Amino acid sequence: MWDRAYLNRLRKELPDWIEEGWVTPAGEAAIVDAVETRAAQGVQVIPIALAVIGALTLGAGVILFFAANWDAMPKIVKLIVLFGSMWIAYAIAGRGLSRSAGASGAIGHAMLLLGIILFGANIQLIAQIYHIDAHYPNGVLMWSLGALALIWLVPSQPAAVAGIALAALWSGMETLDFGRQVHWPFLGLWALFVGPALYRGWKWATCAALVALGVW
Repeated sequence: MWDRAYLNRLRKELPDWIEEGWVTPAGEAAIVDAVETRAAQGVQVIPIALAVIGALTLGAGVILFFAANWDAMPKIVKLIVLFGSMWIAYAIAGRGLSRSAGASGAIGHAMLLLGIILFGANIQLIAQIYHIDAHYPNGVLMWSLGALALIWLVPSQPAAVAGIALAALWSGMETLDFGRQVHWPFLGLWALFVGPALYRGWKWATCAALVALGVW
C-alpha cells in the first residue's frame, strides 16, 4: 500500500526533477519501473494473507459442523462428505494456482491450505469411524507428509508453513507424550521441507523451519 502511494507521488514529482536536471528521462523510466515492481510484489501479500485467514476460518467451521452432526450421519455419508469436501478444495486450488496472478492465486493458496486442513480432519475422523487404535502421533506425521507431497507438486508457501508446523507438532508429541529425549526422525522430515523452501526462496517457510528447528 505504501509503495503504491510512493509510486503515485514519484510520478507527480519526477517531471519537475527532470526540469531541474536532477534526473534524466532514462533515469525516470528506471525509477518508475523499479518502484512498480516492488509495489506489485507488496500488494500480493495482502490478498494472500486475507485468503489464508478465510481458509483457516472455513476449515474450523467445517470441523465444527462435523462435530455437531457426526453421530446423526450414516457412515457412507460421512465418507462422501469427508473426501468430497477435500477434493473440491484441491480442485478449486488447482484452478486458482493455474492463474497465479492477483486474487486467483491468493484463492488458490487458501484453498490448498483448506485442503490440507480437511486432509488432517479426514485422518482423525476416519480413525474414529473405523475405531483405529494406533500410535496417535502417526496421524500428525501422515498429515505433515500430505502437505509435503503437495508442496513438491504445487509451489505454495502457505502449504509449506503448515507442513512445517505439523512436523514440529508431531515431534513435540513424540518428545513430550512418549518421553523421547531427542526425536531424531524430525530432522529427516524437516530437511524435506527446507529443500523446496530454499530452492524457491520462500522467506516465511524458511523462517518457520528455523523456528521449528529451534523448538526441536
